[in-house]
Amino acid sequence: MNNGPITCPEFKRYMNEFRARLRKALDENKWYLSEREGHDVGEQKATEDFLQKHFDRFASEVRTAFCQHECERHENCPLAIFIRTLPPTSSALNRHLSQITKETGDKS
Repeated sequence: MNNGPITCPEFKRYMNEFRARLRKALDENKWYLSEREGHDVGEQKATEDFLQKHFDRFASEVRTAFCQHECERHENCPLAIFIRTLPPTSSALNRHLSQITKETGDKS
C-alpha cells in the first residue's frame, strides 16, 4: 500500500494543455481590452487584467475539463473526484507562498 501523496501520471500533458489554453486566453483578453479601449493595451496590462479578473475561473474550468473529460485515465483516477472541490488557484498559490515564506523566514 502506498501512503505517499497521490500524483497524476498525466500531469505533464495537463500542463502542456493548460499552457496552450492560457496563451489563447491571454491573447483573447488582450484583444477584447484593446477593442474596448480603442488601442493596443499591451501584453503586460492584458496579462495583469486576466490574472486579477479571470484566472481563478479559467484555471478551474481547464482543470475540470481536462480531468473529467480529456484525461484518458479519468475513470480510474483517485484525483478526479476531488477536482470540483479544489480551492481557487489563487488561494492555493497564496497558501503555498505563505508556507515557503514561513519555512525560509523571508519577511518580504
